[in-house]
Amino acid sequence: MKRAWYYILPPVVIVAYASIATLQKGQHSLQQSKSEPVVQQNVVRQQSQQRSLDKKEQPSEHISVNENNISNTSKEIELLPSSWEGTRIDGRLKIDEAGHLVVEQQTKDLFDYFLSATGEIPTEELIIKLQHYLTENLPSPAREEGLSLLSDYISYRVELSNYQEQSANIHLNGNVEPTPVNFQNNVGQLQAHFEHLYQLRRDKLGMEAADAFFGLEEEYDQYQLQKIKIAKNESLSSIEKQAEYTRLLDEIPTQVRFIVAPEQVMNQLSNIDQQYVSESERYQARSELLGDEAAQRLAVLDKKRKQWKSRLSTFRTMKAEIEHSGLSTNDQQLAINQLLNQQFSSHERKRVAAIENISTSY
Repeated sequence: MKRAWYYILPPVVIVAYASIATLQKGQHSLQQSKSEPVVQQNVVRQQSQQRSLDKKEQPSEHISVNENNISNTSKEIELLPSSWEGTRIDGRLKIDEAGHLVVEQQTKDLFDYFLSATGEIPTEELIIKLQHYLTENLPSPAREEGLSLLSDYISYRVELSNYQEQSANIHLNGNVEPTPVNFQNNVGQLQAHFEHLYQLRRDKLGMEAADAFFGLEEEYDQYQLQKIKIAKNESLSSIEKQAEYTRLLDEIPTQVRFIVAPEQVMNQLSNIDQQYVSESERYQARSELLGDEAAQRLAVLDKKRKQWKSRLSTFRTMKAEIEHSGLSTNDQQLAINQLLNQQFSSHERKRVAAIENISTSY
């Protein structure tokens, strides 16, 4: 399997699964838990084995969740969970030129989307739905790789659930209710916890898939762990601790910094935009900061913004000609509105009308 990393820019906010708050609260077991509502995202569908693989990535499309795109031959599992209503499948499936599955964070997102309905529908039935989805949307050999990865991921979740239950019951005292371990107050215990998760993931998923699924989360965990260590270091003064926090922030990957200090990364991007006029130089600087995927997305955004500015400039020129044409005020308004209708879509017209202070009926 080929690994690829993709980091998404705001407004998408990456939430670290193993945050300190989550560790303090504990989690329910896999069989009892119900995931939080899933964010709507684009899905890359692989339509059939016959589709040409001459492109690295298949075109993406939105897939509304309904009985047509998540189905199974079994009559007993046709009913969809209510939490899926009105949502789109989170994550995506991607294959490389050779037809192998590209394992990435969004592969895990797709798995988690289906499994998020645990509690509404038996987990076994959700797994069958997900297996069916993979079978329908992946060509061979990616299909077999996806099904094998899913099996490994389910095994990991089961082991994780067992571990979490054991951790929550460490402080049993007679008939007293189990108390979750307060990891934040015990740095050694917290470090051991992260190390256990790291090894468990690689035992169940393998190094490549574990890195793709949890690499960013683990970088975030280590950042939080180091922050706690600095805070508890009594040999450091307040000024020295602040210097250590700054050093730590500078050393973490940009993607993690985007979570903990987004304003810093945005300032860096702004400086790049001001410093580099050349598109190629700007792309290179962004790629070094955020990676190729993010740089590509920003380049597309630049192009769209440039096109929008050009269209708006053309409209303003034509609008000025109408205003100096000698027509009556009413005729000018009619002509401007007609021009607005011709040049922009319904959604764009509202935006332009607000920018240009144009009175319309939209």
